[in-house]
Amino acid sequence: MTVRAKMAFSHLIEQYPQSTWIPQARFGLGLVYVSQQAMEPALDQFRMAETLTPQLGLSADARIMEGFCLMRLGHFQLAVDALQPMMADLKSAEHIAQAAFYLAEAY
Repeated sequence: MTVRAKMAFSHLIEQYPQSTWIPQARFGLGLVYVSQQAMEPALDQFRMAETLTPQLGLSADARIMEGFCLMRLGHFQLAVDALQPMMADLKSAEHIAQAAFYLAEAY
């Protein structure tokens, strides 16, 4: 399943770079990399997804996963720097809980 998802997301990104689905494809590809324990490429995908989605929904998910990847890479202060500023802006209880959990883990 992971190989097929990676191929599908990569195909979408390469063949349809102007698609409105690119932010979701980047985020999905980041999740595939996380499942493979490849945190550096995952971090790159989440950062790209975040820059492509100014609205808070996917952008918040991408920023939270950015903090997760930074934490897994051992960059604890960078994880705190990514997660702390967004706490005041989060509206969803799920986002708040997830960000708070990773933030506490990074401390």
